[in-house]
Amino acid sequence: MIDIELFNIFNKVCRPLFKQPHATINILSLGFPSVFLPNEFAMQYNLDTRLPNNSIEKRIKQVMQRFGHNCDYYDFESVIKSLFGKTKYNFQCLDIAKNQYPGVIWDLNMPIPHNYYNKYDLIIDSGSLEHCFNIGTAFRNIARMIKTNGFIISAIPYFSPGHGYYNITPILLQEFYCRQNGFDLIFLKCKSSNNFPQSLLGKAELLFTLKSLKDGSVNKIVTKMPINTMYYVAKKINSVIPEFVLQSKYR
Repeated sequence: MIDIELFNIFNKVCRPLFKQPHATINILSLGFPSVFLPNEFAMQYNLDTRLPNNSIEKRIKQVMQRFGHNCDYYDFESVIKSLFGKTKYNFQCLDIAKNQYPGVIWDLNMPIPHNYYNKYDLIIDSGSLEHCFNIGTAFRNIARMIKTNGFIISAIPYFSPGHGYYNITPILLQEFYCRQNGFDLIFLKCKSSNNFPQSLLGKAELLFTLKSLKDGSVNKIVTKMPINTMYYVAKKINSVIPEFVLQSKYR
């Protein structure tokens, strides 16, 4: 999901990078680009609202309204037009199934075909990689699809139990988006909704068991836990083919 934090990073970090003249900017979103913002904030950018796309989006909006937050879903292309002005662009969405945006139907668990290498100036991942079982291949796919001097902008869970298959550490980002793999990691921020409880004395609260995982109640329990999200921007600096990395402390 593109929240206010990712929107601001997109605006303040990525938009200035495209001030220089381009014939056309090729933009790719991994998965459906769900934009959910406070209405008062979105009005500053003249964004177009849209209806919730599925039951999950409806539920998120209902929860926010219950807590007194006036938020809505917005059309992603209106975000691009607002931030990039008159700059020409081609926008595509990569997903495992067809959605309302034009794009590429592909499973990121599988190696991307060669005709998608070095194709995009900007790749946006607002919450897809952690849902891919073969996450190493998914990382390598987007690293191969980005052009030299292009940018990957992403929001990915550092600690978000019950959300996807994986939580990502900053070490992975630092060592995968390295110069040997043809990248510079130019921006990184991790934000937490609250403080993680200390449990070193063995007095931690039991949060869930195998039973709660099987009966689905774990999804209610994990909402009590802190949600930590990392936001990052990586720049492709040369045409090196990115490969899997071995953590430096074990080399």
